[in-house]
Amino acid sequence: MLEAMRQERLVAVHAFNATMSAFEKCHRWPAAIQLYGDINRYELQPDVVTCNALLSAYDRGGHWPYAVAFLDEMVQGQMANDRLQPNVVTYSTVISGCERGRAWQQALKVFSESSGIKGDTVIFNAALSACDRGSLWLKALDILAEMHKAGLRRNLATYGSLISACGNALQWQASLHFLQQLQTTKLEPGGIVLNLCINACRKAEQLHAALGIFKEMLKRSEEPDVFCYTSMISACGPSALWQLATYLHQEQLSSASDIASFNATIGVCREASRWQEAQRIFSDLCQKNYLPTLPTYKAVIGACAYAQLWAHALEHLRELKQMQDAPCSDVIIQYGIVSKASAEAGRNDIEQMLLNEAWGLSVPLHISSFVCEWLSVLHWETALSFFEMQAVDVRAPLQTLEMIVTIVDVLLAAGRHPDAWSVLLAAHEDGVLNLWEDPWTLDLHQLGPCSAAVAVAAVSAMLLSRASFHRFCARDHLVIITGQGLHSLHGVPRLLPAVLSLCDTLGLKASQDRFNPGRLFVPAATLHALWQGVQSDPFATGVHELSTSAQKFIQLRFCCGFRARRFGELLPERPNWDHQNGCKGWLCHAIVAQRESAHSPELVSPTTQVLTS
Repeated sequence: MLEAMRQERLVAVHAFNATMSAFEKCHRWPAAIQLYGDINRYELQPDVVTCNALLSAYDRGGHWPYAVAFLDEMVQGQMANDRLQPNVVTYSTVISGCERGRAWQQALKVFSESSGIKGDTVIFNAALSACDRGSLWLKALDILAEMHKAGLRRNLATYGSLISACGNALQWQASLHFLQQLQTTKLEPGGIVLNLCINACRKAEQLHAALGIFKEMLKRSEEPDVFCYTSMISACGPSALWQLATYLHQEQLSSASDIASFNATIGVCREASRWQEAQRIFSDLCQKNYLPTLPTYKAVIGACAYAQLWAHALEHLRELKQMQDAPCSDVIIQYGIVSKASAEAGRNDIEQMLLNEAWGLSVPLHISSFVCEWLSVLHWETALSFFEMQAVDVRAPLQTLEMIVTIVDVLLAAGRHPDAWSVLLAAHEDGVLNLWEDPWTLDLHQLGPCSAAVAVAAVSAMLLSRASFHRFCARDHLVIITGQGLHSLHGVPRLLPAVLSLCDTLGLKASQDRFNPGRLFVPAATLHALWQGVQSDPFATGVHELSTSAQKFIQLRFCCGFRARRFGELLPERPNWDHQNGCKGWLCHAIVAQRESAHSPELVSPTTQVLTS
């Protein structure tokens, strides 16, 4: 009809806009975008409504970068055409599109650019949703303050985004605070808001608080939905309360059921080592004609493997392998998990069989992220052997920083701290790991995503690597950049408290920067005092006469001083890899070699000379 109107020259801009909006609402967003491209054929000049319809089509199709680029064109073109001036709908559409595209940084950037627009609750709610996506609960509080300053009233969407943002950042108390604040207003919290509060308590492992909200929901005659039951069941996992989890699961089955509830219940039974219950729930799932998903198999395979039910675990592995939509990498990871459980149980035959079968699959060794995940699920001795093999296997990727961090995490989890420090020092000497921004600034951002234990080990190793270089002289302080945890899970800092604890252990009086809490300042005097303690000979003066911090640093120094130039390589000779003792084998040989070469400086690497000087 629009084409017929064009031929009769009867098309008005409002009819054109209505047609674009109809296409977008009917999920025919490509047609809406194509129609806007043909606007010149209709001899029309677009207005802000036309532009908003196009932005909605971009949002519907998930093309937020095009929406942001088009908004920039509108802002630049509004000087020449007042009809293209962006309004509240324009900015809220772009912000919501960025948020749905998980581009919360871009969403907040657009929100900051909309400050000239007259305030509206829709724009603020869209910005709060972006904070929810990025777990930026402090930024959400700032936006809430701006909203209050603008004199705007909060609605259920406002409180829902605030509660969810705080919950994602593990700030469950703040979530409950906003729930209480909501209850003091004339607004009535519905099931969605209460579910968000329960989910916030679940993420923070606060089961009692979640039960309290669940009880209040029942008092309000609110019928808990599948999402609510699944959150409550998952909250039972950290406490391994499998009885409560199975009870809630049965209660849900009386009203509605969902595969997510089955998966959550099996996961709780796995955490509680109740393999019988896990098997029973898995059987119920199959009887109700549900198709097991990848999370289902992950939960039941882990439950059977750590209960040493090898027949059941292998059977489920075969079923997972036959799933058509199961990624090969996920299947191989499950093989590694079962092989680790069998190795810990002393069933080396099962471990070897599983590793051989996994190796027969299409192992994506060209993907570094997969190799790192593969190393993290194996038994530590097997992981070390596989890591050592990377140097000679042409199909494997080069040893990257990501792999170094992974193998250090494996060693630390196995209690092999000296070996972990040795790997870090070798990586530093080889140039793979370079955390020193300058001689007095240690930047842990170079490690990439890592655990707190790896960060602590890296700081210890780097202090050792530079100890003899600057002698911890009293001329300047040391700066350790840990970051504020903005990119951590849920936005909660993990490296900062761990590094602070290490500094306290070593007697280093570290303090946070007032203007940047992610930077730690270590006074030069405490570094110098620590170095003076290390200079003492523990075998001459007696370790008990030294300070506790100096004892710990000496232990670090003497453990890492016996390391090799490269991982698995010894001085002056390299024995064969000891598969029985793993890393312990070559480390013991390294200690013997270091002591035998004490009077032969030419056999000792320069770094070892520095560490033992």
